[in-house]
Order: sequence, then structure tokens, then C-alpha cells
Amino acid sequence: MGPVHRKITRRGFLLNKKIILLIIVILLSGIAYSAVRTPTTPWYEVEDWEIEVCSKFAGQSAPDNAETETGYFSYGTTSMTIQAFKSNYGDEYLYEVYYYIEPYTETQTYSIHLVNENKRISHEIASGTIGVNAGAMDYYTNYSALNFNEVRMVHKYGAFKVPIIQR
Repeated sequence: MGPVHRKITRRGFLLNKKIILLIIVILLSGIAYSAVRTPTTPWYEVEDWEIEVCSKFAGQSAPDNAETETGYFSYGTTSMTIQAFKSNYGDEYLYEVYYYIEPYTETQTYSIHLVNENKRISHEIASGTIGVNAGAMDYYTNYSALNFNEVRMVHKYGAFKVPIIQR
């Protein structure tokens, strides 16, 4: 009866040793994971040369208009932004449109249009179907003799529109 008792004790000891080793591995993994830090960009004082460079290449004043719309629900189901400019070159306009749209809950379709409601003219510049967390963005430029005054993003929840800013 003695040797049987000794085998049971040895098995119990090996089992306890494995459990203790597993607990140590889990604790060490947790400690190692907690040491991983998310990279961040620290804020800093802007130097005079940075202001000079940005003023020369990005303009001397704040943007005239930049709007962002988030989905119609409290936490948002879609994030989107759009901004548009036009410059007059003789009898034509150069249009520049920046846009971004990203759904968070389901696939949806979208389209982007240059619009002049007074003259009842519209020109589609982009459209597509996008999936969850797979946004679409683009920078559109084109010359046109037509005078548009707003850009409109049509999406699942309606239309998001901003005026086209004259440069």
C-alpha cells in the first residue's frame, strides 16, 4: 500500500507543478503585455519657421469652411468629411474636392456630386460601395465651364453638403 500512495503523491506533485508553471507564464505574459505602450505624438510648441513654411504653402488665413458630419446616432454609424474649392481661370473653374466616408456598422453606397441648385445642374464625381471599417477617400480635381456652388455626398442616411469655397 505504501508504493501506491507514493505514485499518487508524485502525480499530484507533477500536476501541481504544471499548474504553478502555467500560472507563472500567465502572470509574466500579463506583465509583458501591460508594458506595451500605444505610440502617441506629443504636443509641442510650434516654431516660427514652421509657421512660415505653412503660411507660404498652405495660405495665410484659416480655412474658410471645413465641415465634418458623423452618423445620426449618438455614437455614430458613419464618419464622413468633405471640403471643396474652386478657382476661376478665364471661362473655366478648377474644382478641388477632398472627401472621406467610412461606415462602422454595415456596408453602404455613396455618391459625390457637384451641384448648383439654382441652375438645377449636377455632376457626379464619384460613387461606390464601401464595407465596414473600409472607408473611401479621394482628392478630385477637374476643370469645368459649369459654375457649381456646393458639393453633396449622398449616403445611407441622406445627403451631406457643403458650399464650394471660392479661392
